[in-house]
Amino acid sequence: MKKIVALILSFVMVLSLAACGGGSAAPATTAAPAETTAAPAGGDETTAPAEETTEAETEDPYKDAPKEVVVGIVADPGTFYPWPGFSQGGRHVWPMLYQTLLSDVRDPETGDITHYHALMDHYDEISPTEYEVHIYENIYDTAGNHFTANDVAFCWDQFKTNSPAASNISGLLEWEVIDDYTIKAITSDTLGIGDFDEILTTVNMVTQAAFEASPDGMATTPVGTTGYVLESYVPGSNCVVTLNDKEYWNQAANDSKDIDAGYIPTSDTNNVKTVRFEFISDQNTMAIALENGDIDINTNVAVIDIPFYSSDDNYTVHQYPDNILSLAFNCSDVSPFHDVNLRKALAYSISAQDLLDACYDGDGWTLNAFAMDYQMGYQKSWDGRKYFEKDPTAAKGYFDDYLKSSGTAASDLKVDLIYSSQIAAMEKYAQVVQAALIELTGNKDCCTLTSYDSATYGTIKQDKNNFDLFIDNGLSNKTYILYNWHLVLDGYDRTTGDDAMFSGDTHLWDLVEDAMGDLSEEHCTAVQDYLDENCYYVSYICGAAYWAGSKLIDKYVLGAKNSVAITAMHYDWSVKY
Repeated sequence: MKKIVALILSFVMVLSLAACGGGSAAPATTAAPAETTAAPAGGDETTAPAEETTEAETEDPYKDAPKEVVVGIVADPGTFYPWPGFSQGGRHVWPMLYQTLLSDVRDPETGDITHYHALMDHYDEISPTEYEVHIYENIYDTAGNHFTANDVAFCWDQFKTNSPAASNISGLLEWEVIDDYTIKAITSDTLGIGDFDEILTTVNMVTQAAFEASPDGMATTPVGTTGYVLESYVPGSNCVVTLNDKEYWNQAANDSKDIDAGYIPTSDTNNVKTVRFEFISDQNTMAIALENGDIDINTNVAVIDIPFYSSDDNYTVHQYPDNILSLAFNCSDVSPFHDVNLRKALAYSISAQDLLDACYDGDGWTLNAFAMDYQMGYQKSWDGRKYFEKDPTAAKGYFDDYLKSSGTAASDLKVDLIYSSQIAAMEKYAQVVQAALIELTGNKDCCTLTSYDSATYGTIKQDKNNFDLFIDNGLSNKTYILYNWHLVLDGYDRTTGDDAMFSGDTHLWDLVEDAMGDLSEEHCTAVQDYLDENCYYVSYICGAAYWAGSKLIDKYVLGAKNSVAITAMHYDWSVKY
């Protein structure tokens, strides 16, 4: 850590080289695997390099080595239950234990996408609302239970009934087991391009036998279909995941690296034998642990430390897009932001670069739309478009129009901005928005900031009476822009019966539905232009996040929800052994 402190003084000079403010990420292309009858995959639930080697690798000189990787993560998962809500700690650990039916895999360097069939051979689209999913016949969990279509039905039922994330598969209405290896899924008629694939990438799969045999619903006794098991768990300290003593059901594919045989890098059992996850919430403590060699990977790197890691040959660094942070307005008649003039007045009072500087020390991307430029559906014609650039003159004009139409004074304005306390950048984002509104109105009491834990925040946002503004985090690791659009902008399929902004604007919803069926420039641009015209939701920035590790790591790989895909990464074991 003393080296990090010594280099802080040189940070200002180095930051311009380390940062990517306002830059563009690599464009994405799609590469489908052999023998797939499915439509192009939707949600980028797992992101990793697409390795397509079909020949067996040469003999591993470190085959008998311990091959242990120690990963520092910011939080204790708290549970190993298969169908939890999002967790900063759990997102790294759970993929080591559980698989989904389908994995949509994006190479973080090239953007190329490969669609891997994790537990399923293929699916057939019988009609726009009927799909037959065919799973592999030889799947066994780590306790030796045979996995069949009945287990798929069990997992879907548990997820729909008991998971905090059940809304993620709201389009799955019902299902019918056809035989041991075939299940028919019935979906809503609002599914769009990639939406069924997104369902298949969302639900962790277990056997009903193992789940019902667990004394605590797998909270501390997980049994999945990967080749790994939970060896130990010390709450508040660490957990250890290790290779199962039984052979992994798809080991032949891991040995051959043959995609046609079902190989998936993120389920490779040959690269690592044991992973110890250390729970370290403090950034400085995590940095010291890496420098002292107590951990191999630091998943909570401060931007200010990047120049140190980048300039020292003892470390490797990986940058990836973090959250798309957006400002969402309560457009219902219970909020003053029901008036589009007030929405635009605030939108044009905010500088995206100021937000990026405040939230991520300038490291990341200022956006042109509610999308990242590598996501499918993003249009090249959007590059460089004017997108709510700060304009004090325009902001004042809109604000004057609001005051006139509402018959109020600036001193009358009182709004509540809410955000999640568990995403550090959101607090800084909220402060920038608050300052912009105070400057616009000259009213220092115009905006109150209120934070909630993630679970409460998700509930609070569902009631229009609870807020006037909220900060939203779209997922930058999704393949299609439609995932975020459908989740936020489409009111037809939400439990509230409205979009996230409570606009009640069915024309917006219709435009999103059109794009869901046709990702053409015409339809996608129609959505984005209409969204901007009405200023319902403004996506200003996507920050950069980093991992740093020892020279053990040759190549980093993104996993589900930007997790560390341990089994898919490349290691130089000579560094350790």
